[in-house]
This record gives sequence, structure tokens and C-alpha cells, in this order.
Amino acid sequence: MKTSLNFLFILFIAVLMQCNQPAKGQISWQPFTPQNLQNAAKQNKPLILHLAANWCHWCHVMEEKTYQNPQVVSYIQKNFIACREDHDQRPDLANKYREYGWPATIIFDPQGNEIFKQAGYIEANEFLEILKKIKSGQIKYKPSASSFTTNDTILRSKFQILTQGILEQIDTIKGGFDFFQKSVNYQMFEYAFNHQKQAVFKKWLNITMQNSLHLLDTVWGGYYQYSTYGEWTNPHYEKLLSIQARYVKMNLWYFYVSDDSALFHAAIKTYQYCKRFLKQPDALYANAQDADLIPGKKAHDYFRLPDKARLKKGIPHIDTNTYTANNARWAESIIWLYAFTGDSTYLNEALEIAQILIKKRQRPDGFYNHGSDNDLTPALDVQLAIANLLLNLSQITGNNQYVNQLAALLSKIKNKFYDGQCLLSFLPLKNYISPGCILEENIEAARLFNIYGHMSGNMEFIEFAKKLQQYLMSTFVKVDEFKEPSLLTLQEELNKEPYHALLLLKQNTSENLSLPLWQIPSFYLIKKTAVSKQQLNENQKEYWEFFDSNTYLFCTNSFCSPPIYDPSQLKNFFYDKLLR
Repeated sequence: MKTSLNFLFILFIAVLMQCNQPAKGQISWQPFTPQNLQNAAKQNKPLILHLAANWCHWCHVMEEKTYQNPQVVSYIQKNFIACREDHDQRPDLANKYREYGWPATIIFDPQGNEIFKQAGYIEANEFLEILKKIKSGQIKYKPSASSFTTNDTILRSKFQILTQGILEQIDTIKGGFDFFQKSVNYQMFEYAFNHQKQAVFKKWLNITMQNSLHLLDTVWGGYYQYSTYGEWTNPHYEKLLSIQARYVKMNLWYFYVSDDSALFHAAIKTYQYCKRFLKQPDALYANAQDADLIPGKKAHDYFRLPDKARLKKGIPHIDTNTYTANNARWAESIIWLYAFTGDSTYLNEALEIAQILIKKRQRPDGFYNHGSDNDLTPALDVQLAIANLLLNLSQITGNNQYVNQLAALLSKIKNKFYDGQCLLSFLPLKNYISPGCILEENIEAARLFNIYGHMSGNMEFIEFAKKLQQYLMSTFVKVDEFKEPSLLTLQEELNKEPYHALLLLKQNTSENLSLPLWQIPSFYLIKKTAVSKQQLNENQKEYWEFFDSNTYLFCTNSFCSPPIYDPSQLKNFFYDKLLR
């Protein structure tokens, strides 16, 4: 009997090992790890990184057509180490290579130097030629020099370049950028929103937000990622949680200035879609829904169907991974839904998501993991998403717990991620790719450090934000590069104090007077509600004695607005003082 059991055990192991082997004629994909980079060096082979997404149509096509082509498979198996990663699962890779789009193909020489990078689908014959050129040395590593020089004259010149670049890249006829793809870039939206006093940006904002409704799924709700061919009516149907969070916030902000109920209802419908299809049993939200019902096959006809007909055919695959950054940004958008509806179930849900992330995703080193497993290394993007959520929660709840957690996280980011010039995209690892400095992440970080510096009175954080901004302007802004509007937003914030918006609740009322304050669409506005003198700092305590009724005040260190007693007047202050 014992011999028989041993035989069965050995047979089981053999079958299991066979199941784990790639089928004949298929690529033996490996994870992208320091170990496999070392293996490439030992075997003196270049390494291919296929960085894809499970919701991405062209990723499906490349995997079916190119990576199953017999000649490509044979050549890769013989001459390369092949690594495949889902970019949603690897923020260290996604943020480093995001500008290339998905699928991203990155090829490293045996020493770990990047020698080839390309976005999108590559046809099999073309890819085979690229691989042969790499193998023969026709494509090889070329080191690039970098410099870090700046002065006031150079900075002024570069701000002019940025300003002109923004005007050149926006499409004032159809909205969005004047690109092949149409969607609403949040950084451009925010810049235009803040500059509505300029006719060109008001026009662009109105056209863009109206046309963005073409990306809304009118049956289920939720926004498709983008549209192609320079039009808004040719969508790619994937729905990412991060995209839904962006549109909920933008739609509510636009509704504030336009009173366009279509945008308000689109925000509600988007929330309903996410709750129906993406919410998971643990109360967090799934990452994305696939573009295709059948991988690699366009789903135009499917998304024209009504609800019941769609359900009869099935539902496009949902990636049920609940990533930290996406859920933090989604919770932030739910807070805005609370502000605009007064429905406390939104706020309660945002608080629940926050508590789960803080309890279950925080690492022993104080940083946050991307998912439920420990990360290879902490990613800056994840830490910034949590910091933004803590900033919002600290203001809307007045709970010092969130203030303290925000202060601790920002301090850790400054101490660990800063390399003397910029904040690295992830903490460096031995025998691994270098993290690099991501423009968008450093802009977001600088804005966070600056506003928290003003909240706390900590000038060290404000000076750190200025250091980051100088590096970014000196390194990233060139005449022939993409002009990032949020660099201008950062510059404007660094050059002026934020307003401290204060509501003194002196009298009991059934109306939630904090909501009109929270509806004001501005990142650069520190909001606080006080129901007692003890909640005010030393500079504010005199206000408590001075006013007898419920009062709104907007103050900087050198100026206070006249008192506002009627919530309806808050919009006037917004138009007069907060828009540029």
C-alpha cells in the first residue's frame, strides 16, 4: 500500500510539473524580477518585458497574433528571456512606462539597460525583424546625458513655453486635446476650470465636458476609457475604476459652475455602475472591466444592446483585484458625491474604504502596499493616492487621526523617496531597474507638500515643494515635449497662499451648512468647520467671540473676506477670488 501511495504521489507531482510547463509552441513567460534580470546577465541574453493589461483590446490581439506566431515564439525561446506582467499589478513598472501605452514592449540588454521601447500592437513580422536587429547588435544601448540647471530667467522662459504649449494642444472645436484619442485629461480639466475667466478656456471646458458624455455608457453607466480617430463617438470600451473616479469628480465640479444636470446625473450613474459591477464583498472596488466580451474581438455590437440582452450574452471579464491607489481615489470621489447630495451613505462608504486600506494595506515600514500582497518595493503613486485621501478626510471630518497619518506619510515620503533631486517612482532595489523620476507623480507630490505645509504652518514642507518644482522645470520642460498643464497649476499655487475657508457654527440648525463649503471645487482651499472655540487655532479664536451667528470666512495670513452669512453667496466668492 505504501509503495502504491508513493507511486501515486510521484505521478501527481509529475503531472503538476507538466501542467506548469508552457505548451509546445508557446513562450515560457517569466515574472519581471531582479532574479530574472540576473538570469539574463548570466545567460548573456536580452530580456523582453511584455507589459499588458487584462482589459486591453490590443494587448489581447498582440498576445493572440504576435506572441503565438511560430517564428516569433521560436526566436524568443532561443535568444531571449521573456517576461510578462499585468501593469495593473505592478505600479513600479506601470508608472515608469505609462507614457508608452498598453501593451508596452520594453527590451533590455543582458546588462539591464533599456534598448527598445514601443507602445501598442506590433505585428509579428515587424516584431521578428526588431528582435533580429537586437540580437545582431543593430539596436543597442545608447546612454543619455541629463542636466539640472535653472535660474529665474530660464524658469520664466519655460513658463511661457508651457502656457503657449497648452493653447497649442487643446482642441477648441471638438474639445479634449488635438490628438488621435479623445478623453478628458484631469490635469487639463483642472487648469481650464481654474482659468474660466479666460474665454478660450471656458469655451474649451464647455465643449469638452458636453462631448465627454459620448464616452458614458447610457445603459449601465460608467465611462469608457477613450475614443479614437479624433472623434468622441468611437470608444474603446474598457472601464477602469481610476477613470470612473476622475469623471465623477470632474462632472460634479463642472455641474457646480454650469448647473448642467446631465453632468450631475452622469456622476450618479457612474457611481451606480461601479457599485453594481465593481464593488467586491470586502467593500473595496475591482480594478476594471474588459473592453471585449470575447478577448481580441471588438465589442461594438454588444455595447449597443440594452441591459437584458447584454446579460444574456454574458458580462465582459472583470478584473477583481482591489488596488489601493484606485480605491483611495474612488473614495475621494465618493466624498464629493456626499458634498453634492448630502447623502451620508456616501461619506460612510468613503470612510469604510479608508479604514480598510489603512488597516489592511499599510506595511510595517509605514508605506502602503499596492494590493493585498506585499509589494516587491513600495510605489510612490500608491503613497500619494493615500495622502490625497487622508487630506480630504482630515478636512471633512476634522479628525486629527487623519491629520497625523498624513503628516507621518508625507515625512516618510520625503525621507525615503527623495534622491536629492526628485522623488523616485519606487524605492530602489538591488539588481533591479532604476526607479526614475515621474513628472506627474512629482507634481502631485509637490502640490501635496505645499498645501499641507500651509495647513500645518510647516515651512520645511513648502520649501521642499519648491525644490521639486525647480527640478521639474529644469529637467522636463523643453520646446518639443508635451506641455504639462499641472506644472503651471503647481507654479500658481507656490506663488500664492491658499485660502482657509472657515465655517463658524454658532447656532444649531437642521441644515448641514458644511456641505456648501465642501462643494466649492478647489484643491487649493483648506476647509474647516468649527462648532466650538477649542477647534480653532490661536489666530482664529478671536472670530468665535466676534460673530454671533453662523458665518463663513475666507482668510489668508494677511487678508480675511467680509463675513458671509448666506450659503448661496459662496459661489460669488468662488467666482471672484478662486478663479483666475
